[in-house]
Amino acid sequence: MEDFEATKVTLCDAFEKMATNRQKEVSFESAYRSAYLLCLHSRHVELIEITRNWLIAAACYCLTSRVMNTVLLDRSRYELVCTMFRDVLMFYSSTRPAHCPKFDTMVEAAWCHAVVGLPRRVLRQR
Repeated sequence: MEDFEATKVTLCDAFEKMATNRQKEVSFESAYRSAYLLCLHSRHVELIEITRNWLIAAACYCLTSRVMNTVLLDRSRYELVCTMFRDVLMFYSSTRPAHCPKFDTMVEAAWCHAVVGLPRRVLRQR
């Protein structure tokens, strides 16, 4: 039996590096293998939970500028991260059960969650 905790940790580690702009440190092969194993063993709910959490983290990270300590509403960095996530979740997208959300739906929900979490004064300034 596969050690699913280690598989989830590997996937979370990869998603964390992608979300925080450290994609050069990611082993895409092991990230893809982890996502594949979770799908293969019908652990879609766990895969969705991991993906949603890291999409939200990526959106929050992309919304803030570490250099100037300001908020950016530029979505281009987030779209790049989502492309990397989508590549890792290729098998999920093609074998997704009907009751599981599409990847694009999770992407939009995570972005909206992150933007709604911004202070109102920031949104009024935009």
